[in-house]
Amino acid sequence: MKKTSILIMVTILAIATSCNQKETKNESNMGSFKLIKGRFINGLTITYKWGEGDFEGAKYRIEYKANGTVSWKGLEGWEKGESNIENNYYARKIDDDIYTISMLEESLWTVTLIFNTKTKRIYGCASNEKEIYKPEGILESIE
Repeated sequence: MKKTSILIMVTILAIATSCNQKETKNESNMGSFKLIKGRFINGLTITYKWGEGDFEGAKYRIEYKANGTVSWKGLEGWEKGESNIENNYYARKIDDDIYTISMLEESLWTVTLIFNTKTKRIYGCASNEKEIYKPEGILESIE
């Protein structure tokens, strides 16, 4: 009887562990929001302007394309007129009104944006192997 009980408990534990591993591999579960490879943001275009910090006065438009790439363009400030298409980004919904997006640029800069659609505030971090910048600003539009 004792051996049978132990065998049943070990079997239940093995099944529970196996089910849990399958869920972890297939999806990222963040409360009620499920995200697979940042696809929820494809087709979205955001425009924002840095009002404080390292890039004060710089304005950008970023488009997240259906093919998984992201294009950015400098509209004002020191990168005005510059643009590029980047091949690698990750997006995540943090809360009802809060999102984060991070992209790795060809230039090897990592740019992370955190924005609140309710307050229209945006916070950023741009870094490479030697430098880190932390601008803040206003989310002007989401299309």
